[in-house]
Amino acid sequence: MNKPAYLKAFLWFTFSGTAMLCAFILPVHVWALLDGFSMDLSWWLPKTYFFVLFSAALFHSLYRVKTIAFDIGLLRIQKPLGIFLTLLFLASLSAFVLKIFF
Repeated sequence: MNKPAYLKAFLWFTFSGTAMLCAFILPVHVWALLDGFSMDLSWWLPKTYFFVLFSAALFHSLYRVKTIAFDIGLLRIQKPLGIFLTLLFLASLSAFVLKIFF
């Protein structure tokens, strides 16, 4: 009997959750910017909002790249590509945190 793929299920759950989050938040954010609203980034709440928005969009896009590579049959590079995209995600997130919080 095969073992359940808990990690894969968690990653797909995160993928769909970040898609929903970006689909709801990003249009409202763009609409608010077009109406002239702005945010004061000296407070922690707007910084946290941008962190959540950036990390959700970044995770969703990088995981989509990985699944597209799998779907088109690039099975040999799936593991190295996953490692590279994970490192890219962590490096980008670290750079974002350093830029906005410090």
